[in-house]
Amino acid sequence: MKKATLQALGLAAAIAALLFAACVDNSSDGSEGGQVDALLNEFNNPNGVKIATYTITFDANDGDSTSAPNVQTVNAGANITLGSLTRDGFKFVGWNTKRDGTGTDYNVGASYPPKANITLYAKWTPIYTVTFDANDGTGMVPNAQPVDSGGSIQLPSGNNLTKGDSTFGSWNTAADGTGSTHSAGSSYSPTKNITLYVKWSGSSGETDDQSLVLAEGEAWVHQDSGLIFTEDNKFIQIFKHDGIWWYGDTGSYNNYGDIITINSTNTTSGKYSISSDILLLAGLYTYTFTRESDINPEIRYYLTISNNPNPSAGSSVSRNPNREFYFFGEQVTVTAYADTAAAYKFTKWTGASTETTSATTITMDGNKTLTAGFELITYTITFDANGGTPVTPTSGKTGEYYKLASLPSPARDGYIFIGWYTAAEGGTAVTTSTQLRADATIYAGWEERSGVVYGPSVEYGSETYQTVVIGEQTWFARNLNYDVPDDATDVCNNNNPDNCAKYGRLYNWATAMDIDASYNSTNWGESDVMHQGICPNGWHIPSDEEWATLIDYVGGRETAGTKLKSSTDWDSTYVPAGTNEYGFSALPGGYGFTYGGFACAGNCYGNSFWWSATEYGGARMVYTGSGLKSMERSYIEKATLSSVRCVAD
Repeated sequence: MKKATLQALGLAAAIAALLFAACVDNSSDGSEGGQVDALLNEFNNPNGVKIATYTITFDANDGDSTSAPNVQTVNAGANITLGSLTRDGFKFVGWNTKRDGTGTDYNVGASYPPKANITLYAKWTPIYTVTFDANDGTGMVPNAQPVDSGGSIQLPSGNNLTKGDSTFGSWNTAADGTGSTHSAGSSYSPTKNITLYVKWSGSSGETDDQSLVLAEGEAWVHQDSGLIFTEDNKFIQIFKHDGIWWYGDTGSYNNYGDIITINSTNTTSGKYSISSDILLLAGLYTYTFTRESDINPEIRYYLTISNNPNPSAGSSVSRNPNREFYFFGEQVTVTAYADTAAAYKFTKWTGASTETTSATTITMDGNKTLTAGFELITYTITFDANGGTPVTPTSGKTGEYYKLASLPSPARDGYIFIGWYTAAEGGTAVTTSTQLRADATIYAGWEERSGVVYGPSVEYGSETYQTVVIGEQTWFARNLNYDVPDDATDVCNNNNPDNCAKYGRLYNWATAMDIDASYNSTNWGESDVMHQGICPNGWHIPSDEEWATLIDYVGGRETAGTKLKSSTDWDSTYVPAGTNEYGFSALPGGYGFTYGGFACAGNCYGNSFWWSATEYGGARMVYTGSGLKSMERSYIEKATLSSVRCVAD
């Protein structure tokens, strides 16, 4: 189906006038509208339904076009298997419906069911190369490494490289060391092809003052931060938090108290001076440090906890004590909370613990990661057609909040399906909003229709539609509930899935006709004769003339509303309920306004609008309402959301 975009283009005043006409039982003149210019998409082959074919073209999109798959032509409903391509410096990641990759993705090896002639474009992601340079050093230089865009590598050590009495310090994006610095063993994600250069550290002992070295338990301290100098001419950053001294791991320093060599190649930050017990680090700090004793920093450890696999379900985790980090031997209690209202239960911890209890205690002797596992509680609901044709599937599983995602629609000759119930006779109605907290069987409810002539059932879009024969026409016995692929404009009244299940979906005119959305605001000008639109093969959107034929056959517009309405769901305060003499089973499905919002569905003095394939100002339609005995033909702006009832070719 073509993708259509809802165009909110109608004038509020025109809609208001139309709605007023519906409520006071104004009738239209019933005149025809629109000019027939050409016959479009007519499936009236007397020997059977014409099977459409689609052409799939593959575009290498700057890749090796010689390896692109050949153009393929397939029948509607058939699948093709998608292949792969090659391109120097890039990784093939699949196919896309747009050249710039913003369309729909399809993976290599996936089965693709075309719904129109289409070109699929190869989708590429760059592969970057990280090259390592000894920067005037000698020894075994690490090999260059390829990295996918968005990926990362662990930077290798340069300890096998030498340069005089200098030692390997880190990697840098610039040969002179003025670029960004990355330590060996750290994760690095390139954004282009790049060369990383060794950043050399100068020799110890040439300009270093050995009087900086401290005894065990001593540190150079300024307020809540400090430095510890060691005998091998190294220093470690420390800081005080909650009255405890910790090894630093922030800023330009690596995690867990990693050391930095004094006298780096940066001559400004590598020179230090000392006066008595006062230490001044020129170029690094603008304040002084004093020597203090009894400082034995702790190593800080981190605890990461998360919930999986469905954090959006409302499940959560907590820790006690709740701190940013912990010291060696500290115990932390972690607790998982399942969102039982959403039908989830806790299963087990993974990572640093495999406990199956929701609360467990962790001893911090290193960095820890724990993930709380949650599982959806499901129940099996069996569907009993209760005298009707068995449905597919025969059962379903409850999902979040103990609800079913969908319900099948059974068929039964001589009866109209009125919904699912907890008992074969009577019982409580079951919808997709009903919470089902145990395995159960639900039963189809039926309303007998004597004198109704039924046609064959139709399977379409995973639903079954009963049909009724009225005169020389065969109609669907309920509104279409077909979710158009790749189209967000077909909706349920008030965005409630229960309304779709009962009253069918609402569509703007272009979506119903399966034509471009621009025709909601411009003239289409094509034929309204047996235009299939979004109806199944062998069926079409009724023209205004076909609606007129139906209305005339059941006795004319003055009483057509009563005869075609269902005997349930209509507000009968002012007008008696429908008699449904022909099994048409019209229900008050409401409609959607062009400027947003909906007219209510159901027993709320509601109305129902149905599209025709005929243009006239906007587009022709028919409607009836709770206050009407009649069924009226009129016209409305095409961006309005209305129901669709399919009629046989």
